[in-house]
Amino acid sequence: MLDISKKTLLMHGWGRYPTEEATVFSVDSLSDINLVISNKISGIPFGNGRSYGDCALSKNILKIGSSKKLKSFDAINGLITCDSGMLLSDILEVIVPHGWFLPVVPGTKFITVGGAIAADVHGKNHHINGCFSEFVYSFYLIGAKGELYECSKSKNTSLFKATCGGMGLTGIIAEATLQLMKIPSSIIHQKKFKTNTLKETIEYFNTIKHESYSVAWIDASLPYEKMGRGIIQYGNFALNESFSSLIKPQLTLPDFFPSGLFNRATVKAFNSLYLHLNSVNKNDTFVGWDDFFFPLDKISNWNVLYGPKGFMQIQYIFPEEVSYSALRALFRIMDRFNLVSSLAVLKLYGPQNENYLSFPMNGFSLAMDFPISAKLFQMVKSFENVLSEYGGRVYLAKDVCISSETFKKGYPNLDAFISVLEQYSCTDTFSSNQSQRLFI
Repeated sequence: MLDISKKTLLMHGWGRYPTEEATVFSVDSLSDINLVISNKISGIPFGNGRSYGDCALSKNILKIGSSKKLKSFDAINGLITCDSGMLLSDILEVIVPHGWFLPVVPGTKFITVGGAIAADVHGKNHHINGCFSEFVYSFYLIGAKGELYECSKSKNTSLFKATCGGMGLTGIIAEATLQLMKIPSSIIHQKKFKTNTLKETIEYFNTIKHESYSVAWIDASLPYEKMGRGIIQYGNFALNESFSSLIKPQLTLPDFFPSGLFNRATVKAFNSLYLHLNSVNKNDTFVGWDDFFFPLDKISNWNVLYGPKGFMQIQYIFPEEVSYSALRALFRIMDRFNLVSSLAVLKLYGPQNENYLSFPMNGFSLAMDFPISAKLFQMVKSFENVLSEYGGRVYLAKDVCISSETFKKGYPNLDAFISVLEQYSCTDTFSSNQSQRLFI
């Protein structure tokens, strides 16, 4: 008899598509994990449910539960050790008043440390700081047979490189030690610049490479010929020696929105309003860190806006030298299918790291949100041709339908990753719907 808490639940990621009726095991300790492993239960670790597609879904889900402790904080040298289930938001509340920040944060602070490592997340400063794993001093990983491995860039190196970006397929991260970044204040000196074409947007990015943080909102509601105008937002921590861990209160929406809320008319109207407001507002301001890094976190459940069918967030990256042509090709396909992205975000990236399945490379990525529809899946198939032609790749933390062939073309270090899985017998215990779909 398996003496561990379990429930049968309908599970999904942040996009609320797809869903999976899964047996969810609450694993809060090493003994819980060993009990699951000893019963030969194959599943996937699940943190706070902020990945979008099927990377954290399986018939069996190992839910990283209540163990969310900050075990140590060296406020002199900027080192913290914490449970993998601790949220980035909880860490930031502790460290910001002491003049420290996480060197890399994604678009939400409500992800676990384990999830940040497993997806090797990136932020608005990849061109400066790289991925989250650059600042992971070490972590302890529970392997497929219950072994405990200490992993770092100098210890169990291949397992480190497979786990960072490996989407939970190498094991369960128990705890991690992170190197923090010293900051002069918790205020961001933010600037904005309005662009009129995709070419202008890309060229402007190249003039602000020295800025620590940069991102562009792209108007993807226009016809193909005009698509690509946007608002570039960039900035640095201000030198005013003011420190606050203030996190903005959240608004919670009722879950009654229809699936057709985001269409060409509504998105076009919103985008026109957004461009107008950013044209009349000041483009040189000082804002708090929470507003700058995590604007969508102000609404705790903004994903319900897409209705019961959910949505797909797609994120592709292309080498810098072909990014303009590749993005234009994507826009042409969107125009042909008459689909618009309700939110489109463009970012500049620096060199890729040595981790086998990390997403970023030196180039530009485009993230887009689309309500689920039959036409969407047809369009994504056409997108795959662009990925193959221009040497792009898809972000696994947001993927839900890429083909195995296209995936393999985009990740040249896949064989090295699979070799690590085989060496440590990972596939016997850890698998997801995504890994089975991609034949990893």
